[in-house]
Amino acid sequence: MNMRFKRIAAWGLGIIVAGVIGLYGVVVFETRKYTPSLLLACVEVERPLFAWTCKQVLLHSSFKPEHVVALNREIGMIFALRPEDLEEAEKMLLLFMAQGVDINAVAENWKHRTVLHALALEGEAARVKILLRHGARADMRDTEGLTPLDLARIGQAKNPNEPNRAEVVRILEEAEKTPAE
Repeated sequence: MNMRFKRIAAWGLGIIVAGVIGLYGVVVFETRKYTPSLLLACVEVERPLFAWTCKQVLLHSSFKPEHVVALNREIGMIFALRPEDLEEAEKMLLLFMAQGVDINAVAENWKHRTVLHALALEGEAARVKILLRHGARADMRDTEGLTPLDLARIGQAKNPNEPNRAEVVRILEEAEKTPAE
């Protein structure tokens, strides 16, 4: 009787494990349908196991050409730079670049501004440095003729007590003196 119970328990456990693995396979299959920006959002806000799954899918899948086009049209590189951890943000930036997302893409629906324009306006000094280090052009002008430095100065004038604003202006002034190759 004892031996029979152990066999039944082993089979039952095997069936449960196979079922869990199968269900997880379905989750991964469905997760692979997400866009890169949705996968990044999932990494940031979901519970640990699902966030980990989203990150693995993001790291180990190729972006579909239509996703790259859409990301470039909406300065999707900004999604790559959203993780709080700067190392993680830089890794995501490099991943997006390797997948064909243009660091200097312009937002068609936002005055043809780049991700550098956006982060300069937000006063994101650390992320501005990351962008410049990886080839973002500080000399690009939007439809109003404004560069990221111009927007950083506007942001600093509106928020003079935020120290990051002055730092962004300093970084971009230096970048303008040393044009990218």
